[in-house]
Amino acid sequence: MAVRNITGNYLICGNEVFVEGKSIGQFQSFESDETRENIVGTASIEMPFYTIAAKAAKEVGRGSTIAVQRVGKNTTTYIRINPDDWNIKTGARIQVYAWYHDNAVIGQKFEKRLEFDGFIRDVIGGFPTVIKCEDAAFMLRFGTVTQSWPKATPLSSLLQQMCDTANAAFAKYRKDNKLTYAYPSLLPDPKSMQSDFVLKPATGVSPYDVLERVIVGMYKLYGNVRIESDRARVYCGLGISESESPTVELDTSVNVIARDIVPSDMMFQNFRVIVRYLEDGTMKTIEKGAENGLVYDLPFTPGRNAQQMNTTALSVLAGLRAQRNKGTITTLLYPLVRLYDYVNFNDTIFKSLSGGYYVIGRKVTCGKGKGYRQILTVTNKTFLYLAN
Repeated sequence: MAVRNITGNYLICGNEVFVEGKSIGQFQSFESDETRENIVGTASIEMPFYTIAAKAAKEVGRGSTIAVQRVGKNTTTYIRINPDDWNIKTGARIQVYAWYHDNAVIGQKFEKRLEFDGFIRDVIGGFPTVIKCEDAAFMLRFGTVTQSWPKATPLSSLLQQMCDTANAAFAKYRKDNKLTYAYPSLLPDPKSMQSDFVLKPATGVSPYDVLERVIVGMYKLYGNVRIESDRARVYCGLGISESESPTVELDTSVNVIARDIVPSDMMFQNFRVIVRYLEDGTMKTIEKGAENGLVYDLPFTPGRNAQQMNTTALSVLAGLRAQRNKGTITTLLYPLVRLYDYVNFNDTIFKSLSGGYYVIGRKVTCGKGKGYRQILTVTNKTFLYLAN
């Protein structure tokens, strides 16, 4: 029996990690995670070198040394470094690039993608070294807020205050720790919701706490911090893609390698909808549905009166009982899909899953023999304003 030759295409993965503008090599594994439920995005990076505490490093001399580990007949060489010498410490700017090498067989060229741009939150020494990171929202953790807002306050004013407080405190922290590489300054995103808010007093907390506990907690809005050139835009709003952003096309026959989308029919499920609105400078709520129903807490919508909000609550309650799809779509590293983007998904096998979705979560996993994966959490656009 003749055996037919089998050929196929494969992609060679490339990556590089920079700390304070200096390359520290390739990662062993990388995972990032962001969701519209949290202001901050996180990343965990495993680097194939051995770090030791600063005190121990000074005992063996400053700088990097090469250590050799022998196990049986095998010899493994690895880098042993003092993380302080390489600025691998809390507050340092860290950037992770990932890409596929150009593939001549399929005639495809791939651009290097900046997969993560943020700051080091913690370093776990040993081998491999694990670097815990947060995106630009990390800067909001610096500074102390002592002001309270007993009256309605414009969101734009609040965001500017939080940015100013964090910028000053973070600049001092970096200077004190001799971190000199360029980094973006926090600035309110003009696409944020424009409205007045009644805010609970916030004293002795960080700007991050104010935005997370007050804006996200009280008003059920969504927020993130996205770096654009030399600015880090702080966004708070309903969590939708910019109108000028193109729809991302995803297809199981082209660029989708897995999907786990589950249709759900809620016709006989009990719900209770809660909506909020401002009236005479006071936060008020309207609740519709069964007292013991599954609670759906909608984001605050400005410029509405009691009658309009009552109609909104009834409309959402009716919509909840319709069928909807939610789940994950997995692609390779490309195409670029960001949080809040709108995607048009075509499922060539299960047509009922095809349709338009909003991206409400994004996870990227790289390394450990599994290649590069982009896992998108999506939901039907009808349920854009629902947290679940």
